[in-house]
Amino acid sequence: MNDLEALKLLARRPSLLRPAGHLLLFSHMRAKTSLLSHLLGSHPEISGYYEMHIGYYSPRSLLKARLLFHSLHPDAPATRLYFDKILHNRHRVHHRLLNASGVRPIFMLRSPVETLSSIMRLYKGRAHDGHLATEEGALGYYLQRLDGLVDLAGALQRDDVLYIDAEALSRDIGAVTQLLSEALGLSMRIPTEYQIMKLSGQVGRGDSSSRILAGKVLPESGESYSGDLSSGAVSMAESHYDSARKFLLSRASVALTQDAFTSG
Repeated sequence: MNDLEALKLLARRPSLLRPAGHLLLFSHMRAKTSLLSHLLGSHPEISGYYEMHIGYYSPRSLLKARLLFHSLHPDAPATRLYFDKILHNRHRVHHRLLNASGVRPIFMLRSPVETLSSIMRLYKGRAHDGHLATEEGALGYYLQRLDGLVDLAGALQRDDVLYIDAEALSRDIGAVTQLLSEALGLSMRIPTEYQIMKLSGQVGRGDSSSRILAGKVLPESGESYSGDLSSGAVSMAESHYDSARKFLLSRASVALTQDAFTSG
């Protein structure tokens, strides 16, 4: 969106200039972030359910996020909260904005074997970022992103940080949405089933598989992916994950961990 388009949208929707809260989900690819995004975006107080692929440097970036959403969803009402997810180190977030009062950071991780195998399958046969279809490429991205998340968490100077294990979403979605609704101070509970949106399933906007079009949390496949990876890659990824998860948990005031919920 260029400046002229932004001005035209603001002329039509001046209410978008009003301050709003922003939920920023910091995670990595294939961590069930599209599932969480759709659950949040189906709540009437929250706008946004996909990755906007922008950085956040100042309050102007927050306005840009709101304008981008409404440019693609012109009939959507302005809401109290706006959502975006940041899954790549190249989309920078200024530490001052990370600690701003209108921003609520959420961190989410998924265990490495499932994550790496999912990344490799996603990019298999793609010309763009094809290196991610290889063990070396997927592992490199995962390790670097974990380091980036730790760097972000290390800059936090606040006591309202949320942490979520991706696996918790498949354990007891009712309990997860109830606790998350309370932590975010929502007037009503986040739904356990979600709406299929305008950009749901589109490549580059999140999960492009048919699973996201189910409108509900699907059970895990039960398939083992450990055979896709070498023992060295698994060992390195698990060590990095354990260290990053421990640090993120130490910075969180609310943690929805997989061990807190029984398998459904």
